[in-house]
Amino acid sequence: MPGNAASGMTGDISQLLLGICAGALLAMAAAMLRAPRQTARWTGFAFFLGSALFAIKLWNDETMVLSPELSFLAMSTATGRSCSWPPGLCWFAGSPLHCS
Repeated sequence: MPGNAASGMTGDISQLLLGICAGALLAMAAAMLRAPRQTARWTGFAFFLGSALFAIKLWNDETMVLSPELSFLAMSTATGRSCSWPPGLCWFAGSPLHCS
């Protein structure tokens, strides 16, 4: 509704939640670097960093603050692209888990 003050608030709240999510995931990525096992350390770091980059990409889809090149870089680093190198952080995180 045009006269409703709460009608435009959904975008602001979702942007705030995506920012909080990205910050929490970056904190978890930093915390995973302290894991005692090296495999858990690097796969956890790759997973949480990739998840944070994906949250940043979703935030940018709504706000368009980052340039298209930076948005593409965040998305390709987080998930990778099919048939290209590098495969993406999600592949590095999931590969050791599924190869056992």
